[in-house]
Amino acid sequence: MTDWPDLSAFDTGRAGVPLILPWPMPGYPGAMPTFDDFAAWREFILARSLDPAVPEIVAAKYRRAQRLY
Repeated sequence: MTDWPDLSAFDTGRAGVPLILPWPMPGYPGAMPTFDDFAAWREFILARSLDPAVPEIVAAKYRRAQRLY
């Protein structure tokens, strides 16, 4: 996706503290995935993009929410 900000624009260091998010996973609704760096978290979010068959008006709203998250 080309409308995502460049990683160099962010302070991506976590000072050794991982990011832990509550995120339901298949078979484990109480999952707490851990991300050691910003790039891993970003890839996790981007992997949850919608299928191209989803109508554009819905996909645009979803992409906006993805970027905000």
